[in-house]
Amino acid sequence: MSWVRDIVRQFRRCCLHGLSRVGGTQKTGFRSIVIVAPHPDDEVFGCGGLIARTVAAGGEVAVVVLSRGERSHASCCDLSGEAIGQRRVALATEAAGHLSLRQERLIFLDWPDGQIGGSEPQEQDRRTKELAGWIARLRPEAVFAPHPFEGWADHEAAERMTRTAIERSGVACRLFHYCVWFWFSMPLRRALRIDWRKARVLDIADVYNRKRAAMDAYLEPCAPCGNPWSGVLPRELLRAFRWKKELFFEADGTGSEHLADDVEIEEKVATS
Repeated sequence: MSWVRDIVRQFRRCCLHGLSRVGGTQKTGFRSIVIVAPHPDDEVFGCGGLIARTVAAGGEVAVVVLSRGERSHASCCDLSGEAIGQRRVALATEAAGHLSLRQERLIFLDWPDGQIGGSEPQEQDRRTKELAGWIARLRPEAVFAPHPFEGWADHEAAERMTRTAIERSGVACRLFHYCVWFWFSMPLRRALRIDWRKARVLDIADVYNRKRAAMDAYLEPCAPCGNPWSGVLPRELLRAFRWKKELFFEADGTGSEHLADDVEIEEKVATS
């Protein structure tokens, strides 16, 4: 029954919020970051507050969008993927404006939605090389990619390819994971495998209204079929983004230990 599943998801979300609050705090930040988004809207749901706060502090933000999200209506109607992709790119530009992110800082790679990892090793290698080229060009202090426990194939592929791309780029930067489907799809048993000492919680209360406006830029416009261009997202997933904080995890074995102080991220260090 759907209402039982919703209760379970609410309980899971509360547990994850509680785990993220364990331990002490430390303030850190970055002057230059890259967000890797599998689809248009992931950058806002997972990192909208981070983007707004970094830009407001004078930092540089670039969003690399891997696909145009052209399959968001695949099980809904007969709209062409080209039309959907074009509209979602336009919505990404509008959403970026709410976060004060310049249009030229949105980079679309046009990889196929639903097949970001590629069906052949050669294709995955070519795409990873392309992403590595952008990281080398942008030279960020930190890169943010979806959490590997997202439970969504495109998101998990994006994380693997981002990690490899950083290694190939030769840029000494840190990799962080952000959370989107993490809140909705991840079983609690997998949460026990997470190193919560690497959790980072960003308070976005001061920019939450801007993030909300950016989310609405994706969620409110509807296609001719009556559904949002981004597709019909589960209610319990959207409730996760009412939290006026954002959760990140620092990945192991990436880049330098340099810390900036333009954006305040609370590092939650679990007690052993």
